[in-house]
Amino acid sequence: MLYLLESGTWNLKFKFIMPISNRHRYKSGRERYKQGIRNWKIIFSFLLVGSAIWLFKERYAIWDWLQTYFY
Repeated sequence: MLYLLESGTWNLKFKFIMPISNRHRYKSGRERYKQGIRNWKIIFSFLLVGSAIWLFKERYAIWDWLQTYFY
């Protein structure tokens, strides 16, 4: 439990602060949409980096495959 100390004129009061884990914060449609777009951007970024690494590793095989069609 968390308590916040409030100082008055002559007395001290303790005010109970509800932990965040016990509260449910509802998300609006806009917030869910923004979170979804953010997740897709992260996934796309990792896929782009992964495919660039894969193309760099397979560059000789890809070059050989292209030469068979343009010989």
